[in-house]
Amino acid sequence: MLPRLQKTNDSPSRRNRLRRTLRDDARAASDVVGSILLVAVTVLMVGGLAAALAARPGPIENRYADLAVVIVQGSGDWGTGDERIEIRHRGGEPFFPQDTRIRYKIASTETTLTGDQLGSAFGDGVFQIGETWARTVTIPVQTNVDVGVVAMEAQSESLVSTNLLAASCNGDLTAPYVQSWTQSPVDVKSTTAGAVSVTALVSDACSGVDQTFTPNLYYRINDGTNPAYTNAGAMTLTATSTWQGSVPSQTWSSLVGKTLQYYIGPIRDVRLNQGDSAVSADAIQTDCGSDNQAPTVQTWTQNPADVTASTTGAVSVTAVLTDNCAGVDNGANPELNYRITSSGDPNPPFTNAGPMSRTATDTWRRSIPDQNWASQSGNTLEYELRVMKDLNGNTGTSTRQSDVIASSCAGDTQAPTVQTWTQSPNDVSSGTVGAVTITAVLTDNCAGVDNAANPELHYRVNDGTNPAFTNGGAMTLTGANTWQKAIPDQGWSSQGGKTLEYELRLMKDLNGNTGTSTRQSDAIQLVTVYTYVNSNTPTTGTVTNFGNAQSASDADAVATVAEGNIGGGGGSTNTYAATAVVSAGSWSNGNNGLTSDNVYATTTAQNTFIEYSLADQTGSPGTITAVVLKGEASLSPYVDDQFQLQACLAGGTCNTITSGLSGSGSDVTIQYDITNARPGGGSWSWTDVNNLQGRVQTLKIGAFDGTWRLDRVWAEVTYSGPAAYSTDVQMDFAGVPSGTTQVLELRYRTTGDTFNVQVWDGSAYRTCTGILNSAALATYTCSLTLPAEYQSGSPRIRFTDTTVGGATQGNLFLEYVRVKTN
Repeated sequence: MLPRLQKTNDSPSRRNRLRRTLRDDARAASDVVGSILLVAVTVLMVGGLAAALAARPGPIENRYADLAVVIVQGSGDWGTGDERIEIRHRGGEPFFPQDTRIRYKIASTETTLTGDQLGSAFGDGVFQIGETWARTVTIPVQTNVDVGVVAMEAQSESLVSTNLLAASCNGDLTAPYVQSWTQSPVDVKSTTAGAVSVTALVSDACSGVDQTFTPNLYYRINDGTNPAYTNAGAMTLTATSTWQGSVPSQTWSSLVGKTLQYYIGPIRDVRLNQGDSAVSADAIQTDCGSDNQAPTVQTWTQNPADVTASTTGAVSVTAVLTDNCAGVDNGANPELNYRITSSGDPNPPFTNAGPMSRTATDTWRRSIPDQNWASQSGNTLEYELRVMKDLNGNTGTSTRQSDVIASSCAGDTQAPTVQTWTQSPNDVSSGTVGAVTITAVLTDNCAGVDNAANPELHYRVNDGTNPAFTNGGAMTLTGANTWQKAIPDQGWSSQGGKTLEYELRLMKDLNGNTGTSTRQSDAIQLVTVYTYVNSNTPTTGTVTNFGNAQSASDADAVATVAEGNIGGGGGSTNTYAATAVVSAGSWSNGNNGLTSDNVYATTTAQNTFIEYSLADQTGSPGTITAVVLKGEASLSPYVDDQFQLQACLAGGTCNTITSGLSGSGSDVTIQYDITNARPGGGSWSWTDVNNLQGRVQTLKIGAFDGTWRLDRVWAEVTYSGPAAYSTDVQMDFAGVPSGTTQVLELRYRTTGDTFNVQVWDGSAYRTCTGILNSAALATYTCSLTLPAEYQSGSPRIRFTDTTVGGATQGNLFLEYVRVKTN
């Protein structure tokens, strides 16, 4: 406050002092007021700055995570619709569906997903370390894929990962494969007549199929002995990557119970990767004209296998149909019908989801649309197939399937288990050959099987000492929740009495739970396998009713080996088989023309010949009265092309070649009577017979048919003179399985002579102990010396007489000829 003033009668000097004092006090008051105002202004400015700073957004908080992004080609070519984009969370912070956006761009098409749209690893509400998010898409080859992951905060968003990937074939080392087979007729039966047409649609994993490289069709009729395949010849390109060929007509009515098997090869892609296809098979069945039963469902596959309240999206249903006789009609698509039942509505009407789509032979798939599964907890999903149809026109409805919709699986800690095991072959024995394929269908109690995590197959052959398991490696996913892997051939023939054991490890569910399956075991039975003789080649003598020697259950019917007349006696005939190739020209596998065994020397070139030397005659048994050159040949396929025959003598002199000799789709005998056409002219001598060589030449008539095939070449010489009998007959086996022991077994009788049994060891014949001399049916055995006489599954034996050149014709009667394998 200012000082209080009072009025006085001071002198002027005193008044002047008072005025100075007042001026000084006023100046002091101004300084105080100024300071107060400055402080007030400062406070206002600080407050305003604080308010402005508070109104500005804070710094952006970036999400940190280590994400690996890849594109996966799938099981077929690029662009087939089963490609996947996969994002693997390898470290860092978790992601939640409500604040995450995944964007991917394939070529020029962009897709953005967030929230419930994300699905996959976000299905449990969080995407975290160790999980893989996957999205099935279509990615054409040589297409760029741009993938980005964005984290969204309350007021901002940050790009966590961006990747530019390409669907490339640069590393393609895989040969093409057959995508689908079409067989006509679809099912071979006892009433089938004529050839079976086979069409193969070939696909390639990446690079594309080489349309200029033509495969051959190979087939066999398998009775369980795994015979050699027959080459049916080159196939015909009928459309892009589509080849067609034919299995020649067989007597199908006599083959019921056996299996027609075929494959094509080699097939090649444009990067020159090539290989044979997998084998397709068709069991030959009896006629089903009286069949009135509809097909049934053999196997159901539901994906996800267990629907829960946390399931999102559609539920895929796959059904493999089977039929008791006529076969499933693959041209008639069954319909999938479904409903949701509850305690309040236990019997609602079914909804028709429409016709299913065929994905493979006898296999269909259809999806049940999303039913807002979170709201269906405790209810039951039911579905069935209707209008299933067989080839006899029978239709029906499947058994009903049901799945209780469980509550959320957040607390699930149990690993998956194996629902179904399939082993092929289903019973391993000492007679088994090749790998054993294991197929496992997994199921999970709640969260569902993780189809991105391949379990491992571990196996061992246990002799009671419990050896360590061998890790067969990761299995291959072949369908939803289904994996397959092969146990390599363990030399089963030597494993009889032991036990094959196997189990799956690292089975994983979508909650990350892993575990090991229960152990499976199969006792390896020690079995006896009989393999009957396959073919015969007489050098001296004849063989009739050979088929009777190929069975032990034909009421003692016998094949007859009759001695040949090496002397004469008024019109005897000797057979001289081809022994070696003199010149092959453009023919392949010339040695296949030495023996009649349905394994062929072949060529696709016109006007080319193959020449053989023939067996020699010891001595001069008589006067030559006739010489005929013969061949056993066919064409595949056959229209009108022909063969020609020509005889030559060692040194190069040949006679006139025949005109065209008609061919056939199956083996026929072609012949040339050269009695009056000796090369160089004149009469035949036994020296000429020993120098005789036979030529077979191809002849094209009109358009090119296919492949010329030659099974056997020989000559027949008829002569007169004193009778003198002998035997030299070779018999061969095929497809004999390996084993601990191999024993040749015969049941036989003889007349007029006795006989030796000899076994080939690859360089010479060994004469077995004992001779064949029983007048009544008796058995005879000779143990093969392994491995030389086993001949890699194709043993060879020979019958010779003990009295060479005897005056009486002897006969050997064979009830059966077989090899017993243990």
